[in-house]
Amino acid sequence: MSMILEAMLQRLYASLVSGPSMNARPHRSRQRCDLMELVDFQGTSPATALKELLENRKMEFPAKVAAFENPPFPIAEWSDEQKAAQTSSLKQTRLLKKLREIVEDARDYLNDHGESCLALGFPLVSLPPSGEEKGSKSSRILAPLLLMPVDLQVRTSSRPGVTLSSTGEGVDLLIPNPALLAWIERQTGKGLDETFSDETASDPWREISELLTSISSLLALDPAAEITPEIPLEAVPLLESLPKGAK
Repeated sequence: MSMILEAMLQRLYASLVSGPSMNARPHRSRQRCDLMELVDFQGTSPATALKELLENRKMEFPAKVAAFENPPFPIAEWSDEQKAAQTSSLKQTRLLKKLREIVEDARDYLNDHGESCLALGFPLVSLPPSGEEKGSKSSRILAPLLLMPVDLQVRTSSRPGVTLSSTGEGVDLLIPNPALLAWIERQTGKGLDETFSDETASDPWREISELLTSISSLLALDPAAEITPEIPLEAVPLLESLPKGAK
């Protein structure tokens, strides 16, 4: 019986590692998007989105790129400005389409399961494969430490753009990634030390800092850089550009 249970646990943890909560790779995903991609709207900078959402709970991202109409002559004769305008317009259109599909998938999930699956994940923890997961399809772990439940509204016709709102209240404003915590406990044999629980959502930056420090200690990582409202968000790096070790 114990061997069967151990085999089931192995499969469970393997599924955790290959699941969406442990694979924050938006570059080749239909259901994940790097918030920094919203620079393609050429409107509000997403670099300050975390501060805005934590403090004001809502942020607008208008899509400012004008629709492009092909000139009535061959592409070879287009100017550099016309080619750049077409590229910008196509990027915006593709991003709006992707975000709309994410919203539709999230709506289907809500109807099927009775709970929302939309969340903004940050900061990302990058970890090399451990022994038991090396044979899995996704070996490297790139997981958000925290999840902020959000609502996403996408407009593609009049006033194109998106509205991003945080939906969690009190202690649920920020939720530690349960899959990551389970994986860490499995690997280290240790649970997370008690950290600051922001019952009123009045000091989310302290909650982020203490949780990041605790996770870094459990995984024997270098001391984590302090996360403050002044630090801008950065784009998720490509997998091949990540450092070989943990970070």
